[in-house]
Amino acid sequence: MPLSGQSCMRRSVHRSPRSLWSMLAKAKSDKFQVLLKSTVEGVGKANQVVQVNSGYFNNFLRPKGLASVISDEEVKIKEANEREALAKLKQDAINCATEIQSIAVITMKRKLGENGKIFGTVTHKQIVEEIKLKSGGKVDLSTKNKMDFPEIHGLGEYGVTIHLHPEVTATLKLKVVKE
Repeated sequence: MPLSGQSCMRRSVHRSPRSLWSMLAKAKSDKFQVLLKSTVEGVGKANQVVQVNSGYFNNFLRPKGLASVISDEEVKIKEANEREALAKLKQDAINCATEIQSIAVITMKRKLGENGKIFGTVTHKQIVEEIKLKSGGKVDLSTKNKMDFPEIHGLGEYGVTIHLHPEVTATLKLKVVKE
């Protein structure tokens, strides 16, 4: 028989949404698929989808704002967007390569020293600036683009290969003439 002020109904235990989420997650699986918001040493890099233990996610990654749960559909959308972005980068590199191929030859004038050698050498940065100038600003290479060319200490023609993308390269001739 209930005491005064108590009802016969059994009280339900109120659980916070956080504990319910933990219980549901553990019931489904012991692993979470998460999207890292920043690089976490030993786990992965920023914007990478990884599998982590539910306890690691609940106790470390989520409270610090380092990761969020991501569904399979969201992963598919993210992968599709990444493929589109990579395809766009490749297409931009191809367009840049055709523009560089249309330039064909760049000429640089240098002062000569003794024995017909030029003062200094022709640098990567000078080649980038000359290509930008010749293209009228259409081709805007950075100094991060890898270029293959021999050390240039004299007059003559040299081949320059520019790596714009892992699958796209452009070649042109560099002519060094007397100023």
